[in-house]
Amino acid sequence: MSRKADQYTPSDTASPTADCLSTGGLHTPQPTPAAQLFMREACSVRRARGFIACTLQHWGITERAFDVILCATELAANACEHTQPGTDQFLVRALLCQGTLRIEVHDRDPYRPARRSPHAEATSGRGLILVACLADRYGVDPKPAGGKAVWANFDVTGIPRGCAAPG
Repeated sequence: MSRKADQYTPSDTASPTADCLSTGGLHTPQPTPAAQLFMREACSVRRARGFIACTLQHWGITERAFDVILCATELAANACEHTQPGTDQFLVRALLCQGTLRIEVHDRDPYRPARRSPHAEATSGRGLILVACLADRYGVDPKPAGGKAVWANFDVTGIPRGCAAPG
């Protein structure tokens, strides 16, 4: 397993530049961001997991794929389950730059997710604990127009170290 994070860490790269978006570190003339919008409903968690799995496969990333997919699933589940009514959609985005894979889940809810301390028999409340154990870094960035982006970073090797060219 990877390094553990005991608390939210401030984002060193809260706003990745456009030249680092979603092309697996390959230089391409017009990179397409790996992002997809989902409705706030239970089946969207499965769809978000599939979206991230397909993105990793397309980029040729196998290292830590299980960790990345599990964290993306947990963040999507949190967006579906814990955001305020009226926040009917959430965005899942994957970014790859300089050997760091970043998964983000954006929603319109202003409240930060909180790590819980569930009792042994609890059937929920462990999502952010899993993210903290599997991701190298994770955190929450408030959005200027309201809402937030909850993110998890994974240091991956075996991929090109450069970023994509601006679109």
